[in-house]
Amino acid sequence: MGTKMGPSYANLFVGFIEHQFFSQYHGPKPQLYGRYIDDCIGATSSTKEELTQFITAVNSFHPALKYTWQISDTSLAFLDIQISIEGNGLCTSVYYKPTDSHSYLLYSSSHPSHVKNSIPFSQFLRLRRLCSDDSDFSEKSETMCQFFDKRGYPVSVVQAGYHRAQLIDRQAALQTAEKENTDRIPFTLTFHPHNHAVRSIILKNFKLLQNDSETGTIFSQPPLISFKRDKNIGNFLVRSSFQTYDQSGTFKCARSRCKTCPFIHNIEKISGPKRSIKIIDHFTCTSANVIYCITCTYCNKLYIGETGRRLGDRFREHLRDVERNDKDASKPVARHFNLPYHSKQHMAVCGLSLHLGSSESRKTLEQKFIFQIGTLNPHGINERFSFN
Repeated sequence: MGTKMGPSYANLFVGFIEHQFFSQYHGPKPQLYGRYIDDCIGATSSTKEELTQFITAVNSFHPALKYTWQISDTSLAFLDIQISIEGNGLCTSVYYKPTDSHSYLLYSSSHPSHVKNSIPFSQFLRLRRLCSDDSDFSEKSETMCQFFDKRGYPVSVVQAGYHRAQLIDRQAALQTAEKENTDRIPFTLTFHPHNHAVRSIILKNFKLLQNDSETGTIFSQPPLISFKRDKNIGNFLVRSSFQTYDQSGTFKCARSRCKTCPFIHNIEKISGPKRSIKIIDHFTCTSANVIYCITCTYCNKLYIGETGRRLGDRFREHLRDVERNDKDASKPVARHFNLPYHSKQHMAVCGLSLHLGSSESRKTLEQKFIFQIGTLNPHGINERFSFN
C-alpha cells in the first residue's frame, strides 16, 4: 500500500464486500469476528467442516479477494500477536513473521542521540503491551536484547530501555496516551552532529526576541528545536523521477513539408485563468500520446486536447477545420478562430504532457488539465467537460 490513501481504500473495499457477504451467507458463522484492514480473526463453536465451508464461501465470493487461513484449537497468530487459550481465558505474546529481519536502526547511523536511545524503550514497551505474562515478557526481552546487540547498541542503552518499560504497569501501558498540544513555534534543522551548537546558540540568545517589543508577543516561548533527515545514500541512488536529458518544451520537427512547424509555440509553462503548469517533457511535431495546448495569440485563450497519434497529425485536423470554417458543435477550435478579428495565423500549439497509458486514462488527464488550468468557455476555448 504505497499511497497514503491505500489502507483507507482497502479498508473501505473489504468492509463493503464483507457486509455483502454476511448479509447473503446463511450457513453457520463465527460467533466472534474481527478484522484489521484485510487481516481477520474469529472464534466459533461450529464444527471444522462447517468452518471450512464458511472459509470456502468467503474465498469464492469476490475474485479480487483470496484469503490464506489457519485453524487451531489452542493458538493463533494475528498481526504481531500470538493469541493462545489458557484455562478459561486468553493469553497473548509477541509474534514475529518468518520474514522479520529485525533490522532496527544501526546505532552508528547519523541520527540524533535521543532518537537512537529511544528505540530500545519503544520496542520493550511494545513487548510490555503484547505479553500478558510477566515471565514471557522477560523471556522475549532477552531475545530483544540480542537483536539490539547485533545492531551495535550499547548495553547500557538497551538495559535502560528494558528497566524503564519493566516498571510500567501493563494495564497502564495499554491505555492510549494523550498527546500534549503546544503553541511553540518549530525551528527545523537538517540534522548534522555539528548542529547541536546551533541549537545551543538559538536557546542562549532567545531572550533577545522575548525582550523585544515587537517580537516578544510572538516568541513568548522558546522554539521547538527539531531535526529533519538529510539525504541518504538511497536518495542519491534512487530517484523519484527519471532524469531527462532532452530539453523540455515543444520543438519543430524540421521536416521540409511539415504544416505544423510554423505554428509550434516553444514555452516553459502554460498559464491559464486558474493556474500555470510547467512543461517538463520534450515534444516535437512527431510526438505521440500527448496532452497538447492550442493558444490564441490574439485573445490569449487556451484549448486543451489529447491524442494518441502524432501531435502534428492532430493539429493539421484542427487547421483544416479552421480553414473550412467548420461550425460543428464538436469543433470549438474551428469556431473560435473564425470569430471576428481571428484567423489561423493566431494559432500556436505546444505539448503539455506525455502520457503512455490507455486512451481512457489519457482523456481523464486531459479533463484534469482543463479543470486545473481553467480553459472552459467563456474563459477558454474548451466547451465540453465530462468525467464519463
